[in-house]
Order: sequence, then C-alpha cells, then structure tokens
Amino acid sequence: MVVSVLRLRIDLPGTTSLKEKRRVIASLKERVGTRFRVAAAEVAANDDLRRAVLAFAVVANSGVHTESVLQKVMRFVEDAVPDRVSGARVFTEHYDPEDDY
Repeated sequence: MVVSVLRLRIDLPGTTSLKEKRRVIASLKERVGTRFRVAAAEVAANDDLRRAVLAFAVVANSGVHTESVLQKVMRFVEDAVPDRVSGARVFTEHYDPEDDY
C-alpha cells in the first residue's frame, strides 16, 4: 500500500475576510476531491487571510499511480488559481502488504 500527500501553499492577496477565504478554499477542495477522488484538507494558516496551506492525499497499490494523480491535482490547482501556488511538495510512504493488523 502506498500513501502519497501533496502539500502546497496558495496565496490569496485579495481576500478581505476569513469567510471569503473559507468559501474559496472549500470550493477548491470540493472540486479537487470530486474530480480526482482524493482527500483534501486545509492543514495550516487557517486564520491567515492572505494564504492557505492545503494537503491532498491518495492511497493506492502503486506509488507511480499515487504520484501521477497528485501531479494532475497540482496542475488543476495551478489552473484554478494561476500564479498563486507555491511550496508544493509530495510525500510518499510505502507500507508492507504483508503486515497483519
């Protein structure tokens, strides 16, 4: 089993309230989650009006597949909020399929 997480920062220079920020971020998380079937969450800078830190996670049998999905997510987010994405990083963890739980 492979778990991969994409973490990125989105700058929100024109946001004037937390309510507006949350509306923008909730819409983006919903669109990404629905389109790519990944988990999505705001993971840092929750009370910062000017930026959001989001994470998207996917679980599969193949690291190639998880990283491919997250590359598509990254392109989608960059297209949705042009020139506002920075600090993108993918973390991948492999788990032994023979482990008994």
